Amino acid sequence: MVEYKYFSCDDHLTEAPDTYTKRLPARFKDVVPHIETIDGTDMWVAEGAPITSAVRTGSLVGLPRNGPRGDFRLQKATFDNVRPGVWKPQDRLNDYDKGGVYGAVLFPDFLPGFTGNPYWSLKDMDLRRACVQAYNDRLIEEFSAVDPKRFIPLCIFPVWSIQEAVEEVNRCARLGYKGVCWGGLVDIYGYPWMGDPYWYPLWEAIQDTDMVLSLHQQSAAIDRIKIEPGITPANLNAAIGSSHLTSMIQPTQELLISGILERFPQMRVLIAEGGVGWIPFILQLGDRNHQTGDPLKNSRTENFQRQCIAGFWHERVDDYVLDICGAHTICWEQDYPHPLTIWPDCDESIEFSMANVKGQTLRQDLLWGNVARHFKLDVEGVFSAT
Repeated sequence: MVEYKYFSCDDHLTEAPDTYTKRLPARFKDVVPHIETIDGTDMWVAEGAPITSAVRTGSLVGLPRNGPRGDFRLQKATFDNVRPGVWKPQDRLNDYDKGGVYGAVLFPDFLPGFTGNPYWSLKDMDLRRACVQAYNDRLIEEFSAVDPKRFIPLCIFPVWSIQEAVEEVNRCARLGYKGVCWGGLVDIYGYPWMGDPYWYPLWEAIQDTDMVLSLHQQSAAIDRIKIEPGITPANLNAAIGSSHLTSMIQPTQELLISGILERFPQMRVLIAEGGVGWIPFILQLGDRNHQTGDPLKNSRTENFQRQCIAGFWHERVDDYVLDICGAHTICWEQDYPHPLTIWPDCDESIEFSMANVKGQTLRQDLLWGNVARHFKLDVEGVFSAT
């Protein structure tokens, strides 16, 4: 019998090769995203041109912690030679069992991305629209349906139309979705910033459908400095990677000062794959500047503690973070199947992160209880029975 100890607030899903060919109408047959093996690597091809490798990042999961994790991304990767749990639901559950992980919140990955601007590389807007629905339908009907208590999928929506965005959020709520993926910095793509009234109908829809607005670390597609293989110095490449890992700082601050948490006080928010050590700083800084003329009624900390949770996976979580953020706002993530995943060494990683966290109840809250309450999951019996 598996002893379940963890529930991840941030994992990723690589869509199956037939996600779009199986579901898009026949009129898209000449442009539909599909898989072609090019020079030994499975590539997504759409509108007549290769877009991105299909499974290269995902193929890194499960490699030795001190092994060739970085080099492996340069090897040929196909759906046949990567770990099956990268894209097959039952194999994913088997991998979770090996790490004592009961389930996870599932963010998208390759083709749709997680910047809040899905399928940004596709030029045909009708094609993008059809891909959004195909992704959402496949994820809820074929992947998470294998075990809806263990897989908590996040839907995506057509960011380019507020009306269509609201319609898709409402449709996905009816399908059983509990959360919505959002990148945060969509103004980079030319859309209004998240605090603009343009988005109010979307926040209202998310609040009214009782789903969680889920912000994620920004995609490499919008990194300010572009990496040029063979040209960009290794140390600059590493610096860009570090900036990528801390990219949640800006959208989180925009969230806190935008006023949307106060305007929509029942809307719950997840901040994923950015760590938590920086959150006390921005909360204290914001609260210090919270004066009479501030347009917000409450302090940043009050709004954060009322509506937000945030995930950790590589850092030490101490009293400093828990006291300022609130112990109920911090939750664990494993980032399967990305290069930085701590799977399958969950126990070892958690012992480092939570070495100073005392008390069984507090530890359980951080490792599964907080995310379960935030997403209103019926999982307590699974853990309390072990």
